[in-house]
Amino acid sequence: MGEKSFNWKTLFVTDAEDNKPKEEIAGNNSMPGNKAETKFPETAGITHSTVVTSLNPNNPYLSEVIDVYQKGFDSLNLPDYDFFEFYKSVVTVGANNPQSFQMAFAMGKSIKPDLTKDMLIEKSKFYLNEIEKVHTKFAGTGLNKRNELANAQKQENVDLTIAINDIEKNIIQLQKELNERKADLQKLEQKYVAPILETDHKLQANNHAKNKMVESIQNIVNGINQHL
Repeated sequence: MGEKSFNWKTLFVTDAEDNKPKEEIAGNNSMPGNKAETKFPETAGITHSTVVTSLNPNNPYLSEVIDVYQKGFDSLNLPDYDFFEFYKSVVTVGANNPQSFQMAFAMGKSIKPDLTKDMLIEKSKFYLNEIEKVHTKFAGTGLNKRNELANAQKQENVDLTIAINDIEKNIIQLQKELNERKADLQKLEQKYVAPILETDHKLQANNHAKNKMVESIQNIVNGINQHL
């Protein structure tokens, strides 16, 4: 089966924030006897747990991120018949139909005579592992971005508060400047509402897309265990 490539872009850094050329994250790893396989992007071992777990049904990034995961999964297709083709066959017919597993397995056996249930389950672990890597990468990047925003907000709050205290010591001479700083402080929260909400939405979408993809794959694995 032919492999596909997919260029991954970060969810949390926009072109306006980073004008440097984007690095293609899709990786190629060599396997003995096979072509280089297309994989999800490698991570630097980020292990952050996301602070945003609930799904907002109005999240504007949900559909986009689910599509990213689906295309990423498609890009993992390894040479030869394996779990990927079995998964696609079952999903096409209907994962809730027990006969679809038998039909897909029979078709797989006609293509790969030595195909077994254990081989399918074992290979499914590769796809699940790659999806977990991508989720960890995206979650880590998003959390870093959110922390940067929160720290910037906190620092600006501290700076403005200090400025207000200094101005109040010279209230008569600096009354005008004091009022300006107080106005800045009142606007500070609104300044960060939109970017923090955007980051929260992206983190929610990242979690949901990963869970949806894992659930879809696990459903097939469960079907294999039940019907084969």
